Amino acid sequence: MNNRMQSPDTDTPLTHHADDPGFRYLGRWQLGCPAVTINSGAIFEFVFPGSACDLVFDVAGMTQFPDLLVQIDEGPVVRHRLAATSPTIRLCPANLPRTAQGHSTYWHQVRCWTIVSSTEPSQWTTQNGGCKFLGVRCGTPDTILPTLPPHGTIEFLGDSITASLRLLYDGHDGWDDRDPKTGVVHDWISGVDQQHPVLNWPWRAARILGLAPIVTGFGGQGLTNPGTNGVPPAGKAFPYVFDGTPWKPSSEPKVVVVYHGTNDGNLTPELYRDFLRLIRNAYPHADLFAVCPHTRKNFASIIRAAVTAGGDRVWFLDYSEGVITPADTVDGCCHLNPSGALRLAVRLAGDITRTLTPGCSSRTMQ
Repeated sequence: MNNRMQSPDTDTPLTHHADDPGFRYLGRWQLGCPAVTINSGAIFEFVFPGSACDLVFDVAGMTQFPDLLVQIDEGPVVRHRLAATSPTIRLCPANLPRTAQGHSTYWHQVRCWTIVSSTEPSQWTTQNGGCKFLGVRCGTPDTILPTLPPHGTIEFLGDSITASLRLLYDGHDGWDDRDPKTGVVHDWISGVDQQHPVLNWPWRAARILGLAPIVTGFGGQGLTNPGTNGVPPAGKAFPYVFDGTPWKPSSEPKVVVVYHGTNDGNLTPELYRDFLRLIRNAYPHADLFAVCPHTRKNFASIIRAAVTAGGDRVWFLDYSEGVITPADTVDGCCHLNPSGALRLAVRLAGDITRTLTPGCSSRTMQ
């Protein structure tokens, strides 16, 4: 007897559940059925044959809902919004490449990025608004989805800047699209609308380096500060996907980038050093890059001192000056715009490459 969940909007069963080996997950997911994440920029990928396929999600009990960015066959990235009445995304001839339309045996590659709201204060414990992927309904139900090989990864640990919050911010929040004459609200502009992981610096830097990104960022979070969605400070949150669910990556990241400090009022070398040691214990073979963010010149000496005491394969990058300018941000100081995100990605990828090139021995790069 199959006791797995069916699609919430139809009695038609799933053909492939979220724990099928044909799905490749990148990011902090609780694997299973459903596969669950509360991180923006988490990814799942798969390959399927046919001209139609439904992506099915569990939205039961949610009051906030995630967006999904979906790309088919390396084509355009299209945003889809889930809701209580629409927990399914249909991949059909209308959004398949023209050459593939109508071919029942044509194979397609699908890549999906999550966009998760950061305004639910209990999300860390309830997962309200997170992505709960149940699986797919393929037109060819007996198809075995091919297993995609493992991919070398790079993990980014940070806050709203890492999670792409406000990346597309244009000065409007809330009900700013209310019709001035009729008062009719056409859409709610929220933090979800302003996020775009594909245009943000972790995805772009990872692509330049030939690695897959694990994006672990929460709005408001720091080493001393909890996040706006109920996540504890970075050191306490690091071992978990979310509350009570340990983080156990399928393979150790090759590189870890720490971009924390923006939300910290006070920071000591000892606290930062302890965070680096926590990462080192989890990833004994990774190269760790501790970046002083563009908002925190006053923390440069503190982070440098922590790196000096951090042991081998720990590197300091000072981006507090000379990397990001006010024109690279949406608010004149903090949150990046897409141009600033690209600028940061190119600089970071270049510095990582130069640091890890044989013959480089310096712990610090200005």
